[in-house]
Amino acid sequence: MATQTYTPNEEKRVYAGTTMLMIGSCIGASLLALGSRFSNLGWPLSTLYMTLAVIFSFWGYRQIIDACTYTRYTTIRSLLIVTWNKVIAEIVGYATMFLIFGFLVAYCVISSDYIHSIYNFFAKVPTCNQPSSYDQQLCDEYFKCVAASNRVDKIIRAIVGCGAFMLLSFVNSVGILSLISSISLLLVIFSIGVILGRCIEALVKGKLAYDDGSWVRRVPSIPYKPEIASVLIDFPSYFSLYTLIPTMPSLYAEMKGSISEKTKIIHRTSIYATVILIVIYMTLAYVTSATFYGPNQRNYREDNILNNFSDTDKLVLSVRILYVLVIFTAFVCCLFPCRAILLDIIKADRTTKRGKVLFFVTGIIIVLLLTILAIFVPSITLVFDIITSLFGFVLYLGLPILVGLKVPVLKARREYMEARRAAMNRTDPDAELKQTNTMEAKIRDRTNSITAFLSVFGPGATERVRQASESIVRRMSMTGSRLSTSGRADRASSSSGHRLSSYRHSHIPFKGVPSTIPDTTDLQTFETPPSNNAALESGHTRQQPRLQTIPETHEQGNNRPQEATEPDTEEEETKQNISTCVVTEQIAIDHSHIISDEVLLEGFTPPKVSLKRQITLWTITSLFIITNSTSFVVTIIRLFAPKDSTGVCNK
Repeated sequence: MATQTYTPNEEKRVYAGTTMLMIGSCIGASLLALGSRFSNLGWPLSTLYMTLAVIFSFWGYRQIIDACTYTRYTTIRSLLIVTWNKVIAEIVGYATMFLIFGFLVAYCVISSDYIHSIYNFFAKVPTCNQPSSYDQQLCDEYFKCVAASNRVDKIIRAIVGCGAFMLLSFVNSVGILSLISSISLLLVIFSIGVILGRCIEALVKGKLAYDDGSWVRRVPSIPYKPEIASVLIDFPSYFSLYTLIPTMPSLYAEMKGSISEKTKIIHRTSIYATVILIVIYMTLAYVTSATFYGPNQRNYREDNILNNFSDTDKLVLSVRILYVLVIFTAFVCCLFPCRAILLDIIKADRTTKRGKVLFFVTGIIIVLLLTILAIFVPSITLVFDIITSLFGFVLYLGLPILVGLKVPVLKARREYMEARRAAMNRTDPDAELKQTNTMEAKIRDRTNSITAFLSVFGPGATERVRQASESIVRRMSMTGSRLSTSGRADRASSSSGHRLSSYRHSHIPFKGVPSTIPDTTDLQTFETPPSNNAALESGHTRQQPRLQTIPETHEQGNNRPQEATEPDTEEEETKQNISTCVVTEQIAIDHSHIISDEVLLEGFTPPKVSLKRQITLWTITSLFIITNSTSFVVTIIRLFAPKDSTGVCNK
């Protein structure tokens, strides 16, 4: 039976912690626009899009986890290099950079909107609402109010970008900010609670809290008729709600336990997290789309749901303030990988002076570009539509398909390696034991030769050599037993730990290890040390260049290297020579047990992926390319098309 890494209580905590981590990595700013999307698409089509996104995400999670299991790689880049090539890995890296850049633009827009609302609250600025019936004077006042609000909005976006974000770009350590942003999940839960509470209160009482009285129930009460443009645009954005795929390899690598344990935990927690996310998304989308975004609610159609509430609502205002703080910390964390990819493109090393300068220069350039875009971007849905249709396709759709095409090959590769390793372990265990016995005899003969020579250096040397020899023989006997019963990979790991243990408990001082151990013929070249002290000192000087050591002391299991010292007596020098020889043999034996993947893969022929699998995945890829291309084109057309006037005031 396999050894369990976690106790039952620890396992529960691991499942809960991993699930919460996955939920936190998925919930983001796109959550705020769900109500608008469900209203524009209608509940039936929105539910269909969400279902397709969930099914594909489940399948994508499975492919990434299986690939991590079969290859043991810990990053998306290394996974793509081993499955495809470096070019594909670079393309995904660039797509990730532009996707992050789009999120940074959205961060600037969202934080500026919230700061604008906070400014309106403290400055007592009235809300711009259209009159209920046409009146030229009231409409003129409305247009002036909107123009002034837009002007202030652009100024705030410029201040946030060139001010706050520019200062944050000079932060070169995300340790503290990452700790602060780890509470973002709690903030999101609090925000969802506030939004749902206010919406349900409005639906039950027929009045929106702290509103000036212009809010009315939407007609129809349930959105069901989709807008044509939204049908073509919104589909890719639903996949950005489930963003676990890029984080899977690193999460898999950080988890403790055996391969089977980690795979089981990641599989189950991804299911738990996705189910919880579905409940959160659908509940929020249904409730908010039934409260706002109706054709008769012309003043309550902001894609950012928090902007539909009154600026005088103090509870919603507190959510906006907290969101601004979290966005600022998240900005720094997102800016780091974006700059890292840029530095990698220009081959700059951040540890050098040039690299440090470029690190800050790239940050300034990114902030200036995102500020310019944020000033001219009218809404966050526009940002999400563009980046998800262009770059989200590569990361959320293309990546799992690329890996999924190679999973059968990776599985066959791992099975072949395990079979080769098992075959090597089964081949004539008596021969391995004989080889171990030969090594034992070799060590014994060489140690006896050294004993014959080094015994002249002082009393007690012979006994010390004999004890060292017996210790090595005992260790080699244990190693031989292990070699005949366990796999080579396990032996490599065990011998490594055994070697460190032997260093720790034998108090062996050494710095470097000679490449070979002197034979008996080498020992004959040494001169017998003279009996007087001066001659002894001279002999000590002659022999010192042959071997230099750095003593190490180990007190109660703690390694504490000391300064290099010269041996004070011939007895200490004897210990150093004997110990160095013993260590040399042990290292040589341990290194002989390591088998590389290249050796295990000799003769491996990758199997062909089934034709059915290839046709299915390439067909899905083609459909995704068509839908994402259509989404991008229609989004651009919609951006530059004349805006339809809504309400009684037509300009």
